[in-house]
Amino acid sequence: MFKEFPVVEDINAISFQILHQRMLLEFSQSLLRVALKKVAEYQLRKQNDILGDILGIVNFATEKADTRNWQTIPYSIYYTRIKLPEGAHQVSFKAYASQTPNAKQHQDCYLDINPNQTIFHTVSLLAYASN
Repeated sequence: MFKEFPVVEDINAISFQILHQRMLLEFSQSLLRVALKKVAEYQLRKQNDILGDILGIVNFATEKADTRNWQTIPYSIYYTRIKLPEGAHQVSFKAYASQTPNAKQHQDCYLDINPNQTIFHTVSLLAYASN
């Protein structure tokens, strides 16, 4: 049975919106932090060159790159419901990429459904397989 899943959430669009909203704030905070460290280093260096150098090294060592990576979150989330009767079932999931119809990803899962039971099964795909 072929079923197209609706997009529940477009995480990619949300990430760009958040980046746009927070870019000025993040940049301002980083610039202020570095400026305050440099002012403290300069003031200390006026009193004692060696202590100023030590503070400069400490300031340099405590700065770190922003290593957050949007690639570690999903591009989008899709959801569907499948009603199954009680018992054991094998469900095959096949995702086809719209750009290359022959490319597909396949996952099988085995579900044992009890009366009045709801099961959530997660499928994670590395490729974006949507229209």
